Amino acid sequence: MARAHGARAQMALAFESVYGTAPATGYRTVPFASATLGSEQPLIASELLGHT
Repeated sequence: MARAHGARAQMALAFESVYGTAPATGYRTVPFASATLGSEQPLIASELLGHT
């Protein structure tokens, strides 16, 4: 399986019905972008703008 980078990265998210047991179904994909704190802010657009 290929690993997604940048604006193409998504995270699978689901709720557990029983603590400690991974859900088998009910996953939703959500956009995922990392951010860092710093004094510089580059002049590039957000990775999440225009995401469908």
